[in-house]
Amino acid sequence: MKAHIKTIGLYNGKAANILKTCALLLERHDGEVPRDRAALEALPGVGRKTANVILNTAFGEPTIAVDTHIFRVANRTGLAPGKTVRAVEEGLLAATPEEFRHDAHHWLILHGRYVCTARKPRVLGLPDPRSLCLSRQERGELMFGSDRDGLRRYYRTVWEKAGSDQPLEPLERLIAEVIREHPEYQPVLTGGESALSRDYTPEMGQTNPFLHMGMHIAIREQLGGDRPAGILAVHQRLCRRLDSHAAEHLMMECLGETLWEAQRGGGEPDERVYLERLRRLARKT
Repeated sequence: MKAHIKTIGLYNGKAANILKTCALLLERHDGEVPRDRAALEALPGVGRKTANVILNTAFGEPTIAVDTHIFRVANRTGLAPGKTVRAVEEGLLAATPEEFRHDAHHWLILHGRYVCTARKPRVLGLPDPRSLCLSRQERGELMFGSDRDGLRRYYRTVWEKAGSDQPLEPLERLIAEVIREHPEYQPVLTGGESALSRDYTPEMGQTNPFLHMGMHIAIREQLGGDRPAGILAVHQRLCRRLDSHAAEHLMMECLGETLWEAQRGGGEPDERVYLERLRRLARKT
């Protein structure tokens, strides 16, 4: 199975889930894909987003699956602002006329992938796409609050939900996965407000756990969409010699340098420069 899907991100876990799902479909559903949300979400690796895709595409139901692109478009434009994927989904269902719901998911993904991109969004025929979008400050307040502590509390909330076996949205599952891989940082999330508000400076000689985990999350999102195009191939090449986690640590150096240059120059990160750094890293590793 891995050989057939190795061109996509996180293919090891996905291959295992596909095989487990096939076995469960035979065992519980006579080899048929169920037309039921609860049954779908009980399958390995199937969350609400994937269930929505199946219900919409295979069974024609008017569901709207919210991925990274749609979440960004909905919040940036104000079409369906929300702090969670579920809130955005419900907002889109309420805002989309019934006759357009079946195809809205596909249109919004394409718009987010090719027009309202994460960096340098463009709106064809308009000189300033920002005129149609929320400001950067508004988007930041919408997502996590205007201060650093808002993001840190979000990590804590996700970790508490994961610890009590509550259902997690796709982004929350990713965050929980990264936290689980860093047991040395988990006490920070359970240590109360003082631990969350702590400063981490280079002079202290300690790694900022939130920044470190955030870099892991950013890279995994990049790998999931192979953006910039070619980053997945770099990761796969590094994984010939290293495990995936160690490969991400090396890639974080390239990402950090690229972000620092963008901040220093007051511009956007240069994806071409970032990708070239990653390729040089892969060649010498």
